Amino acid sequence: MLINVQNIVKMKIIKKNWPLIISIMVFLALVSAILVISLEKNEGNLVYALDDPYIHMAMAKNFAQHGVWGATKYEFSSSTSSPLYTLLLSGIYFIFGVNVAVPLIINIIFAIILISMVYLLLKRYNITYFYSLTVLISLIIFTPLPALVFVGMEHILQIILVILFVYLSAKFISFQENEKKCGLYEKHLLILAPLVTTVRYEGLILLAIVCALFFIYKRYLYSIILGLAGIIPLIIYGLISVSKGWYFLPNSIILKEKASIVPYLIANHNIELIPVEIHFLQLLCAYIVFIFVYSISIHYIAKEKMKKEILVMNIVLIVLGTINFLFAGVGWFYRYDAYLIALGIFIISLSLIHLKEFKFFRNKKLNKENIQGIVFILSAFILIIALVSVPLESRGFESLKETPQSTNDRYFGHVYPAKFVAKYYNNSTIAVNDLGAVSFYSDAYILDIYGLGSKEPVYYLMEKGKYNKSEVEYWIKQKNAEIAILQPEWIVIAKRIPDAWLMVGKWNTPQNVAFGDTTVGFYLVNPSKKDYLIKNLRDFSPYIPDNVVQRGEYTNNL
Repeated sequence: MLINVQNIVKMKIIKKNWPLIISIMVFLALVSAILVISLEKNEGNLVYALDDPYIHMAMAKNFAQHGVWGATKYEFSSSTSSPLYTLLLSGIYFIFGVNVAVPLIINIIFAIILISMVYLLLKRYNITYFYSLTVLISLIIFTPLPALVFVGMEHILQIILVILFVYLSAKFISFQENEKKCGLYEKHLLILAPLVTTVRYEGLILLAIVCALFFIYKRYLYSIILGLAGIIPLIIYGLISVSKGWYFLPNSIILKEKASIVPYLIANHNIELIPVEIHFLQLLCAYIVFIFVYSISIHYIAKEKMKKEILVMNIVLIVLGTINFLFAGVGWFYRYDAYLIALGIFIISLSLIHLKEFKFFRNKKLNKENIQGIVFILSAFILIIALVSVPLESRGFESLKETPQSTNDRYFGHVYPAKFVAKYYNNSTIAVNDLGAVSFYSDAYILDIYGLGSKEPVYYLMEKGKYNKSEVEYWIKQKNAEIAILQPEWIVIAKRIPDAWLMVGKWNTPQNVAFGDTTVGFYLVNPSKKDYLIKNLRDFSPYIPDNVVQRGEYTNNL
């Protein structure tokens, strides 16, 4: 009898929540498919789509095992713009041990939490099952969540915190007259504010917008308290960084080159939009059209007032999206703008739900006014669909194809060089321009020519106003590095490789869907170590996959 009751309860839960169950199953199926293809491509090894997650893992490993907050175990480095995520990884490594699969697992968990959270928030608005399913599938495909899982970074956690922060802020403002509800939202927002800013520094933009809205709605004191709650953790982190001889901001923020349009325009007097930026601009324009149509539909066709919480959320999204596009940058394998896409899907879905409350849209009788309104709305939505079709197709469906290939690119271009370093230079000083995999898989003392893991490049740029070949050569020589492993097709690095450095060998990978460059060069920094480098490359050459082309002096007589 008890078993029957339990089965009935389970069936009722499934029946009431089938959109959530189906959505999670779709998400897990897509992640599983990508994982299987990726493992097959990468000789059974779990590899992430970018090198950046390995920086988080290296810092987390070093903090958990050695108490050093740095990309290497030897010294502090301000190499992360997500202290919260790195600290989370470090805690897991401390308890369970270091494992490359941890970012994959926690991002799957975060994605399921995100899908469930959006579903529960939508249910508060009494929506249909099919509408709920459509929103959740859109969230999964177009954010895109499967690709972000294999990016292996903080972005899904960021989406959770941003959506919750925006939603609760809007509810707080709309319920100012209800002191009991205000108190509840007050506490939640004060807890969320430091999490939003420490999960990614872009959270400061969102915090500023929300604090400004509270100020406009005459919540002066709370606006200041909320702002302080979000800023203080970053001030503490910045002061710790300065005390260690680094800059107040993380190097990853200082070193962003051509990551945003306005600073690049000021410096170069020319805007060269890449496809990713064009796609985001299309989505932003589509959203502006949506807001225009939505406002017209409510105020002039339905002759109603927009719900305050919907108004606040839309204001936040349009300001946040515009500032992010102009100043913070988009793209980089779907990750910089992922939180905006997810937030947009959530807010637009709530906005459309709000329309069904108006008498005009429930009126089934057709008259001249109804027909004109319907024609206007349909025409506008056709325009919106035309604007979003290409960008969303690119984000949603191309990401499913690109993600397994991008993991394979990282395997050849980053993991294999890291294995080479771990085998032959594990206790040596080397120079690189992508430090993630090599710092995670080896214990070498790493000099980062790009500057995420070393303070010298930022020092030269900030204090000397220049950072070129001569500065690189002097700095690396002072540190007694033996070799350098670089991507010479990356223009930022190519212009800084000293002429005296001899490329003894290079590996050409088949492709690179994320960044385009396909060459890994092995440079001799210390001339006395030439024979040793050639010997090591020759010894390692049998391990290199056949589709990676090996060239250079070491390949003679192989």
